[in-house]
Amino acid sequence: MQIDRRLISHFDWTLFLLVLAFVLIGVTTIYSANYVVIQRHAGALPGRQLMWLGLGLIALFAALAFDYHYIDRIAYPFYGAMFLLLVLVLFLGHTGGGSQRWINLGFFRLQPSEPAKIAIVLLMAKYFRTTSRPGATICGISGRHSRWRRRWCCSRWYSRTSAPPSSWASSSSA
Repeated sequence: MQIDRRLISHFDWTLFLLVLAFVLIGVTTIYSANYVVIQRHAGALPGRQLMWLGLGLIALFAALAFDYHYIDRIAYPFYGAMFLLLVLVLFLGHTGGGSQRWINLGFFRLQPSEPAKIAIVLLMAKYFRTTSRPGATICGISGRHSRWRRRWCCSRWYSRTSAPPSSWASSSSA
């Protein structure tokens, strides 16, 4: 696997180093809070935190090397598979805690609603990326709202961020 040089040049090193510094400050704080002077030992918690830091760094660099366009290609099939698993839970679901929401696979039980949440996010991201609508506003997907509707919908947004658009200046607001 070869890493594209553009990833290194576009990587936010400042953010990465700040997060790394905060994590190391946290581990140092845990170490000092758990340190026992008599035993000259801080216990296993700081070591576990450093282990999770290492695993997180591995996951970060694996995600950087991963082609995210692949996720775009599998969004609809992944959603379809999750939909089928959700339907399958109605017929083959294992009852636990008073509700039927698990599929027993033998070596573990799968709860399809959890990956289905990810599938919905991927599906909506692909839908909004591929479906461009001229006139879409920040307050709604469709730009077919009346002038009054846009003003009512966006009034709180524009009052917090900036002045309303100049096209609204011609009419009076209530």
